[in-house]
Amino acid sequence: MSRLVFRRPVLLVVAAAAMVAVTAPCSAQRETTSRIVGVSMFKNGLALIEREVRPDGPGNYRVTDIPTPVHGTFWFVGGADVSARIVMQDVKVAPKLGEINLQRDLAGRSITVFLRDVPAPITGRVRKFADPDTDTAPAVPNRYVSPSGGGGSSNYLVLDTPNGESFIDRSTIAHISAQGATETVTRRKPVLVMNIPDGENARAPIRVRYLAMGISWAPSYLVELLDDKKLRLRQKAIVRNELGPIANAELKLISGFPHIRFRHVTSPLSPTTSWNQFFAQINSRAQQQSSFASNSLSQQMVMPVSRGALPIDLGAAAAGEGVDLHYESIGRQSLGKGESLATPVASGLADYKRIVEWIVPDKRDANGRRVNQYQRNRNSGEYEDDPWDALQFRNPLDMPMTTGPATIMRGERFNGQTASYWVSRGEQTTLRVTKSLSIRTLAGENEKQGKRELVYIGGNDFQRVPVEGQLMVSNHRNEVVDMVIRRRFSGALIRADANPQLTLREEGVYSVNRRNELIWTIQLKPGEQRELKYEYSVLVDR
Repeated sequence: MSRLVFRRPVLLVVAAAAMVAVTAPCSAQRETTSRIVGVSMFKNGLALIEREVRPDGPGNYRVTDIPTPVHGTFWFVGGADVSARIVMQDVKVAPKLGEINLQRDLAGRSITVFLRDVPAPITGRVRKFADPDTDTAPAVPNRYVSPSGGGGSSNYLVLDTPNGESFIDRSTIAHISAQGATETVTRRKPVLVMNIPDGENARAPIRVRYLAMGISWAPSYLVELLDDKKLRLRQKAIVRNELGPIANAELKLISGFPHIRFRHVTSPLSPTTSWNQFFAQINSRAQQQSSFASNSLSQQMVMPVSRGALPIDLGAAAAGEGVDLHYESIGRQSLGKGESLATPVASGLADYKRIVEWIVPDKRDANGRRVNQYQRNRNSGEYEDDPWDALQFRNPLDMPMTTGPATIMRGERFNGQTASYWVSRGEQTTLRVTKSLSIRTLAGENEKQGKRELVYIGGNDFQRVPVEGQLMVSNHRNEVVDMVIRRRFSGALIRADANPQLTLREEGVYSVNRRNELIWTIQLKPGEQRELKYEYSVLVDR
């Protein structure tokens, strides 16, 4: 049988004891805690955190819950001129299952070790070794134990016994009996040490504000059709907390699209960030948020780029002063780490109108060339031309409608779900419900034959091509249908039937061919068919 236990003379215990280094806590530091008192959440995973510390006078205060702030956003708010530093210190914490280190966490305690296949147990006191982060850490040979007594790099548990030292192979231990209970263990951790100078504000509460990842919110809307003219709009927020415990703190929801230049850069104050990581983050581009972003907290859906620039809806009411960010309080809440909250935010009644919306997309690029079928297939949503049943109403809430999913119900019947984009208070919006299968549509265009005018722009030669188009719609329903037809095109309008509204779309303001939209608002009687013709000219790059 191989030997499992090694013993040395008692004289070596004195030498080993000389190698033990004990890091005494700094007597000038006072323990304190910081409490989260406010959280203002964006929808992209970031939140403005506000913590409060209540000092009882000037001096140094140690805080163990260190934040991980976004670069440039960590600030002390209060009367005292506070300075802070991050230092490594021994901290008493509650033990976690799976993270117990026998040599380190049982150091100084008397234990009895029971070995496999060996009837006699071994009783002794667990040796304490100095931490490698201190200057007095001993150089212990690797074949016995790592300097920190870590279980990952050490094969032995070292005991001081009445007969000398015992080096016990960990793989041979069946179980251990220890006197007392392991209520706390010592861990070498970074702590935040705040220095509060003497003065009249030395006892005033201190607020710490910073941006951090870890808590966010996702909005959703319920549109309840009460009858043929009135609807109720309800907004709900789902908050998920992955930051840490929050007790009786005020939570606020932020709507808007803020510019946070360094949102992807962690402050060098954080102990988890090295200078190499910091500079790598500084030099990298922040990932652009689009649709529902990939991380579990981000719910920032962006506006579609195809929205029109004009006309302006003068019925919209101002949501407040300053920048276009809206803060909505949902009161004081308590949330543990990993917990979620679903809470109502706002509700309102509005008149609505049922319409059929038909958007006919522009199938030419900025240089007047036709977009080929392969490109249209790759971006099928952009080039879809089906008519949709939709609801038109004005935002009845006392706050903007932010971007999020909207579910439409009529009594107990589900009608559809769509995406609602930013809508100011009182502004008109249109929500698609379902495809209009009983409204038949047909769109076509032809280039008129004849001589082409040659136009030179910026050294390039273009041909001015006249185009004529036709739109046909027919109503197969047994009811009158209000219809909005939007025909998008590139070029200059020559004429159009039924006097439609002409709108300049923002993405074509500076292109060779301006991007326009013709808007017809018509009524179709049951069984009625309507044809609309228009003509425009477009510059085609040869």
